[in-house]
Amino acid sequence: MSTTLSDAPQVFITGGLLSSVNAGGTVTMTHAIVETPTTVPVKLAPISHGGMPQAGDLLFYVGHGSLASRLIQWWTRGPYVHVEIAVSPTEAIGALTTGIDAHSTKPGYVLLPTSRVLASRALADGLEWLSRQKGHAYGWPDIGDDVMARVFPKHGLFLVDPHAFDCSHLAADFLLHADYPHAADLFPDPEIVTPNSLMCALVA
Repeated sequence: MSTTLSDAPQVFITGGLLSSVNAGGTVTMTHAIVETPTTVPVKLAPISHGGMPQAGDLLFYVGHGSLASRLIQWWTRGPYVHVEIAVSPTEAIGALTTGIDAHSTKPGYVLLPTSRVLASRALADGLEWLSRQKGHAYGWPDIGDDVMARVFPKHGLFLVDPHAFDCSHLAADFLLHADYPHAADLFPDPEIVTPNSLMCALVA
């Protein structure tokens, strides 16, 4: 059974966004970066309450106090422990430890409206690529590469499996296939992107 967060809110600074997570797991943001012209990397404002996802939006989830969540938050330096890609207002595709699948959208997400800056054809291409990933294995090699990149930053990637993804690698590759503006510059190594570094790249 998961333990609960303490009554005192946890505060994280992820890029230019200040996030406070209260005992119920609610994320409060003191400010968010507004959009800029597409001649430079687009900066989006996350929606923490009441956002209805559209196909192509990213859904970020905070931890709720379990030991695993706290370890992920500590290792990745932020409040988010999971990210999925919305494929409709009620369905998402994500990489779980059991593999990549489509399922009903889980409540409690922080919505990043990435779909608003994707061209319709590019979005369709990205969603088509994403659908083809269903059934693939979870990207345990991504976790290994993330650890190695932190411990040996000059070592380079060596556990890459092109058909396996952890949650943030899947989301980053979706944005690359959907031709998100400047995606290759924002996350040049999607294999070692984390939910928090992905949020940071897109909002700050």
